[in-house]
Amino acid sequence: MRRYTNWTIIFISTLFAVAAVTSTYWIPELQPSLINTEDAAEQFSCADYVNGDQCAVLRENYKTNPDLALAQQAALDPDAQREVTNEDTLTEIAVDVAEGTSDPITPHVIKSGTFNSFDALRGAEGNVAIYEIGRLDGTEVKHILRFENAFEETFRIINGPDLYVYLSQSQNPLTVDQMMEGDLGAVEISIIKGNIGEQNYELPSDIDLTQYNSVVIYSKQFNLLYSVAPIISAVN
Repeated sequence: MRRYTNWTIIFISTLFAVAAVTSTYWIPELQPSLINTEDAAEQFSCADYVNGDQCAVLRENYKTNPDLALAQQAALDPDAQREVTNEDTLTEIAVDVAEGTSDPITPHVIKSGTFNSFDALRGAEGNVAIYEIGRLDGTEVKHILRFENAFEETFRIINGPDLYVYLSQSQNPLTVDQMMEGDLGAVEISIIKGNIGEQNYELPSDIDLTQYNSVVIYSKQFNLLYSVAPIISAVN
């Protein structure tokens, strides 16, 4: 009969211990069917500040992308909310543009729309408008993308991870691929300033605004749309 030394037994025991500790990493890779996604979702613990609808979506997301679910829940934390304050009003921007001239300057809307919602974790409430503010002689013109309150309610978007503001040629994109459609694709404007409150984004002067048909709030980290506002030209 073959006998094993104490060192052999220790070595074999160590191998089993390492295999047990790392099993959550290599078992899903070798045989995903061994992992019960329903059980994994039930094990996800929703924080006290998450409502029932949000918890249901988080658990569904956790089945396929645990990192996304954890990041979304962290973004819902009341301490993670970011309110934008002390933004310039349109009148203040107009005064700045008019500096050095006596010409009256009145901001006017060239495109506008309303933000939508996808689910309990991705959506916004409020309007968006693109304002043109310029001197009568055309020597200085600014285009301001502005998130605005709607129906006397403060603009807000459900907070999410790594949110950015984009312009898209697509009228109402429902996927990232649709957001990128068109000869020019989508153009990044800025990281979002906050998820609560009216806010301004000055648009680059070389953007042809006639080519863009929606404003998109997009999570770059997870390649995920958070809200879309189809924008249409104003009737003058």
